[in-house]
Amino acid sequence: MVQVEDFNEENSHEPQSVINGRPPSKEGAIHLKEKDGKDKKKEDVDDLKKELDMDWHRITWEELCSRLHTDINNGLTQEKYEEVFAREGPNRLTPPKTTPEWIKFCKQLFGGFATLLWIGAILCFIAYGIQVSKYVDPPEDNVYLGAVLTFVVVVTGIFAYYQICYLVTIDKSNSGSRSTTSSACDDTFSDEGATCNLKPMDVVWAKCAGYPAYPALIIDPSTEAGFTHCGIPIPVPPPEVLKQRSNKPNTFLVLFFDTRRTWQWLPHRKLQPLGVDQEVDAAKVLECKKGAAKKSVTGAFKRATLHLQMVNGEITEQEYFESAKEFE
Repeated sequence: MVQVEDFNEENSHEPQSVINGRPPSKEGAIHLKEKDGKDKKKEDVDDLKKELDMDWHRITWEELCSRLHTDINNGLTQEKYEEVFAREGPNRLTPPKTTPEWIKFCKQLFGGFATLLWIGAILCFIAYGIQVSKYVDPPEDNVYLGAVLTFVVVVTGIFAYYQICYLVTIDKSNSGSRSTTSSACDDTFSDEGATCNLKPMDVVWAKCAGYPAYPALIIDPSTEAGFTHCGIPIPVPPPEVLKQRSNKPNTFLVLFFDTRRTWQWLPHRKLQPLGVDQEVDAAKVLECKKGAAKKSVTGAFKRATLHLQMVNGEITEQEYFESAKEFE
């Protein structure tokens, strides 16, 4: 009896099924596994909640330099520099991820309306195959129709991809200078939650209800006659436009780069800097599917790009006005 009691005491912490000589049930094993998983998850959350023990702001300069193996006057030694460089790599930001060119091309070749054309072409070839199996001399109408649909969708995809490459090339010519014009940002400017401190003379994409995003220039409402910005004359807001401001508080006055030079008051969430992201600019231009609207947005984008080139000193005043006449 003593041995049995000792055995029961010794194994009292085990599940009853083990004590009885039976393997644990499936439900019991799952319960134990879930419990262990919850305990581990709770430990991980507790670790994340722990505050970092930092005393860099309390120690002396001498102790700080000793920890970092540096000197306040001379900096790191050559050996320490090479060690840190080998461990951490160059001190620069990781470049943003870009979409591979073949993916861009496939999106134009198989995306949107092109998918329907591909389906139509495939159905035509299937119909012709069925006719071949039933008739000795089948009509070739479906073959011709399928070939035409295939040709149209391929040519259209190539042309759309060429447009994207062309617009990206234009952006690259101004990428460095545009970042200095539009990168000092700290306030919300778009629905996606990005941030930017918009100010007068910034070039932006402006979105009006019912219309595609359109290149525009933010104008100071107090602009006086004869004002120029980097050699470019800036129009004065008409009085009837300024009167609308009272009905639209917390808005920016923008001047579109259209041929009629249209004015509009828009909130910051409807504005997005133009030129910050090349792919965004290309996508904005290609948003328009209608011929007239697409042509108008493309022309406005070229005028906005020309404006940025003049502002950033990439072209002369004579080149600016000669090119501006071509876009009128």
